[in-house]
Amino acid sequence: MGPHNSIPFLKIHAGEEEERALIEVARSKWWTAGEKTRQLEVAFGQYVGAKHTLFVSSATEALYLAYESLGVKNQTFKIPSLTFTATAAEVLHSGNHVEFIDVDRQTICATGRHSGPLVTVHYGGNRSEAQGDVTVEDSAHLITRDQCRNSRNLVCFSLAYSKNISAGEGGVIATNDDDVYQWLLRARSFGMDKFGLLNSPEHPDWPYSVEFPGWKGNATDFQAALGLVQLPKLERINERRRVIVDHYNREFGYHWLGVHLYPVFVEDRVRFLRGMKEALIQCSVHYIPLHWMNAYRTCARQDLRNTEWLGKHLVTIPLYPDLTDAEVERIVSTAKRLGPFIDP
Repeated sequence: MGPHNSIPFLKIHAGEEEERALIEVARSKWWTAGEKTRQLEVAFGQYVGAKHTLFVSSATEALYLAYESLGVKNQTFKIPSLTFTATAAEVLHSGNHVEFIDVDRQTICATGRHSGPLVTVHYGGNRSEAQGDVTVEDSAHLITRDQCRNSRNLVCFSLAYSKNISAGEGGVIATNDDDVYQWLLRARSFGMDKFGLLNSPEHPDWPYSVEFPGWKGNATDFQAALGLVQLPKLERINERRRVIVDHYNREFGYHWLGVHLYPVFVEDRVRFLRGMKEALIQCSVHYIPLHWMNAYRTCARQDLRNTEWLGKHLVTIPLYPDLTDAEVERIVSTAKRLGPFIDP
């Protein structure tokens, strides 16, 4: 079995439409954030039901600006330990603290009501219903129609290369708060207000004002153009992902609902990963718990018994729309041979 028979963990679903979109931006000679960025923000906002959306350079930047927009320092944000480092790192970078909380084994999402600031993580495309006094949603794994309608939360999305739709890199912040949106607009661009002083009698010739020390957070029109092509494909992409997830559920005996990642649970993860690699099937682990990492060992934590169990037994297997039925069957048969699987 040669390398051409290998099954990667992910493969971006893209074609000639994306190539044409990039060429159009290249020929326009406007390569930074411009009209394509504005078009994507409108289209994305309409899809998720948000009054305002802001396209930024990454979901990591989206999280950071969301935390900064809250205007709090030295506060403790409760965050699942089973997430990517960006979720927690940007809390620390914003001058706040992290307390790790546990997740449910079935959904791999936090649940319940929590006091103080909370970051919910919609793991694998499952929606977390946890609530806090102030809630930021890390929705890097989940984009659904109208999910932000009437929400008071700041919701951060990812259009990175590994997500269900991709702009190569990029993130989106969604909010229904007018004042927060105006702050985010300035924060994304060095804290500048390019229009506020144009009619000022004191400084009629100033083309911009720096209102506060902001950040360089904008994306490019190349990325926005890719997002504009990918967004209309999302529901079709997710339909194919759902077919694969349903098949995996029947074969493995799970009841997984998300369509971004598909987790399985094995007794001997090292043996399983080695066997899948030898069969030329790439798998991954999402995630090693953050409280095990040197960077976060001093952070506060609650009882994390579910997270600890998941951190030892969880493996994610390939899930993307271009998987053929034959490849899905090969993944299933190989995984079953390497099992056994255990219930979460």
